[in-house]
Amino acid sequence: MSFCFAPFFTDSAKDYANEKGVKFIDHDKLEELFGLSLPKSPEEVAGIIAIMKPKYFENLVEKKDRVYLRGGGIPAGVDREQVLLFYITSPIMGVKGCTTIKNLSCGEPKDIWEKYSRQSAFTDEEYKTYTEGKSTVTAYSFEKIREISECIDLGKIHEVLGGFNHQTGQRITVSDWNKIRGIM
Repeated sequence: MSFCFAPFFTDSAKDYANEKGVKFIDHDKLEELFGLSLPKSPEEVAGIIAIMKPKYFENLVEKKDRVYLRGGGIPAGVDREQVLLFYITSPIMGVKGCTTIKNLSCGEPKDIWEKYSRQSAFTDEEYKTYTEGKSTVTAYSFEKIREISECIDLGKIHEVLGGFNHQTGQRITVSDWNKIRGIM
């Protein structure tokens, strides 16, 4: 049996495949087979660039912690199986690592800390200071950080994305992610 893979097929292509015994596997079928939520266009969200101090990034890498905690709710369009890039603040000022989001959990700071404190790069006191005044915190859990051998500096990120908020981070589209991946 022959198979043909493509994001979408026209009705005439489907008719032809039925006549010739070719099995089409399109975007929807791939999602069904693998249980993934696949992006449909280059403008869909592919993930997020998270901002982190060097100390906390090193803690995540060295201690093999498996959760990134961020104040606020889950940004629209960000979901499991998407990319999580780590932008490291001064003196590094660049993207230094990436991973795939395994799970997202959003809630009150106390509840998130009870669930994720052992996997976090924060100490109890650091977390209390970080979440002071925040009503919601999101935990992004993951398996392993892939360190980028040559940091993607702020200038290059601006060049690739056409702008970047290095204070709060931002969502990235499939198109953005493909550009970033091309320079990693």
